[in-house]
Amino acid sequence: MRRIGVWFVVIATVAVLAMMSVPAAASLRTYSWTLTCKGDGTSDASWDWLQDGQPISGAGGTASCGGTGSATGNGSRPTNANGFRVTLSIQSGALCISGTCSDSKTASQSFDPNGPFSTALKVSFNGKCMNFLRRNTYHCQGSAEFPMSS
Repeated sequence: MRRIGVWFVVIATVAVLAMMSVPAAASLRTYSWTLTCKGDGTSDASWDWLQDGQPISGAGGTASCGGTGSATGNGSRPTNANGFRVTLSIQSGALCISGTCSDSKTASQSFDPNGPFSTALKVSFNGKCMNFLRRNTYHCQGSAEFPMSS
């Protein structure tokens, strides 16, 4: 009987130590993003997770949408990430001949790896586009937004 008690204590101790060395699922940080496009044109977003200002190899992503539409996604951010860089761009979907025909913005942000973060970018264009089939010009414009949070 005494042997069973000793083995129980040994097994319980090993189990507790093993559980302490495995990170809890709750410590994983997830993130979500949405790319929303409106008007003419196409938009692209790309992002990198950073560790001490440098991109983490294989970590990051891209998204695209055109016209009036959206794309959404989510994932788990790398546990060693303490920063983030995102670039959002928009281009006229037609032959833009004057005005602002494209826009691009990049933002970088550092954060506590154990805490939340959020970022959002907006871009737009407003130009004069050419329609060769109809042989006329028209006002073209578009915008895109990319919020991301964890």
